[in-house]
Amino acid sequence: MGKFNLSGGDQGESKAPQKLLDIIGNEILIEKFPKCDLIEASLATLPSKNTDADFNAFIVHDERHIDIVFGDVSLKGVEATILSTRIKDLIPKERVESLEEIVNSIEEHAFDLLRTHGAYLTLFYGRFDLEKMQFSFIDRGFTRTLIIDKEGETYFLTSNYLPIGIERGGESSEEVVPIHVDEKW
Repeated sequence: MGKFNLSGGDQGESKAPQKLLDIIGNEILIEKFPKCDLIEASLATLPSKNTDADFNAFIVHDERHIDIVFGDVSLKGVEATILSTRIKDLIPKERVESLEEIVNSIEEHAFDLLRTHGAYLTLFYGRFDLEKMQFSFIDRGFTRTLIIDKEGETYFLTSNYLPIGIERGGESSEEVVPIHVDEKW
């Protein structure tokens, strides 16, 4: 039996079965937004059809607090899928008050792994707080998030922080925006 090939190149070694990679990509890395009567979220972050590194997570703490995470490792193929799975596992399942603490912990644990593979991670970590009617987020190089207000006006959540894996101890801080009734995220 041949060696398991992480590079995806054909060097006479057996490749990981595509069906297994599809299961990882479709059932582990990509989740559906949880049912919530108070939030309408349109997830336009659609994974590509290729074996790659897109992932998301939705952590429902209670009916008024939901964390959302979107990430993408800058690789493709089997290696990307494995790295994304390992990094997604760093996301805490229980509530941690500080988003900065969460993102810093992910960076601390993922930095060397990413550098070893010549990769970086774009990450968006956000929290809907429906008690305070606010959305807190940290954006480490991810694609901008679009919000449509009740009048149909659009605006983006953006920041200028580097992706994780570019510079050790990269800067990031939590930003907070109000949530208004009838907005679409």
